[in-house]
Amino acid sequence: MFTKNSSLAWLRYLAAGGLLAIGCTAETGDTSSPDEQTAPRPAEDDDTAKSEAALEGGTLRGRWRFNEESGQTIFGRLGTNDGYRGSTMSSDANDPLRSDQNNPNESDLVGRSLRFRGTGDHAPPAHDFATIPNSEELRDLLQPGNVSVVAWIRTNAAPAGTSYIVSKGIDVHPGDCSASSYSLYFENGAVKFGVTSQMNDFRASPGKTGLADGEWHHVVGTYNGARVRLFVDGALVGASQAYTDSPVNYVLGKGRQLFFGAYNHPTRMDCKLPYTGFIDDVRVYRGALTLNDVRQIGGFPFTTGPDADGDGVTDTRDVCPNTAMADRPVSERGCGCMQIDAMAEASCKSDGSRCYRNHGAYVSCVSNKVNSLIGPEEILACAQDVKSDASGSEIGKTLYVCQ
Repeated sequence: MFTKNSSLAWLRYLAAGGLLAIGCTAETGDTSSPDEQTAPRPAEDDDTAKSEAALEGGTLRGRWRFNEESGQTIFGRLGTNDGYRGSTMSSDANDPLRSDQNNPNESDLVGRSLRFRGTGDHAPPAHDFATIPNSEELRDLLQPGNVSVVAWIRTNAAPAGTSYIVSKGIDVHPGDCSASSYSLYFENGAVKFGVTSQMNDFRASPGKTGLADGEWHHVVGTYNGARVRLFVDGALVGASQAYTDSPVNYVLGKGRQLFFGAYNHPTRMDCKLPYTGFIDDVRVYRGALTLNDVRQIGGFPFTTGPDADGDGVTDTRDVCPNTAMADRPVSERGCGCMQIDAMAEASCKSDGSRCYRNHGAYVSCVSNKVNSLIGPEEILACAQDVKSDASGSEIGKTLYVCQ
């Protein structure tokens, strides 16, 4: 859980003065008049430009903050990817509520979110969802080959089955409803991220349980063409196996819209799969965000203690001290690309001062050293290059073979 101390202190001050009832939620449903169906676009601060300027792994393609006061329209941050509550541009039974419960990373106290009611009187077909239509313009923006999806969520309900937070594309594999182009979803109480590749296989990240605790959580899924990763509250949960490289498949047979709060198969009632809870600040990026990107976007601190070399990794976790500015960004353990290369070379004695019984023994030495300098499941392109160089070398074949 992420906490913004300054915002909480201000809220407590308002509550103490009787100006705010902590725990109460102002919500609006289908009460807007026809003139309010196109409420004005809310003013935006410049935090997006600031936060996106230095990202390492992704380019923003869509962002929805749900800060509108009323009306059906959901304004996209880029100005070209607007959508609407429910199934139409007019008020309907599928409209989620507008709420003043904003995620703790909002830059002010004006932020809002959407509340989705997926059970009881709002169970399918009357379930809540929001729609971003599949126009030609949006296909270019929201259909990157490699993709990252970001959302803030808050819920008390982790279903025994499956419910969708964000879902793009609809198809059905025999016996299930799991084929989306990309999606953040709950499955048996765990949040996961999944994609359908152009090899027509569904690739999912490991899951994270314990998020149905009534607190805000920042969830991020990334796909780099081979691995699917999940990050929660600024930390890597884990990565899938390494698949054969393949971009995301956007040619699914039952629809290509982007939905918030449901999967929404057009005809199968058992494949609506609605979410219950709050959703805020959804983003889609081209490319796979890095851990540093995730922390930056979510507003999580990079350090919680002394950091002598200023690389964003605390001294107690930094296995590569004195990282030069030119050797950044760094891994979770504080190592830059040049340090990883030099330390692997020094450890495995590629200068001939150590012999190897075979080539595999040398490759294993380099791989083990590289893995010790990065984080669990973390992949740095330069780290992979060091391993590839070792695999392509002659050490243990024709060079430095033990006699």
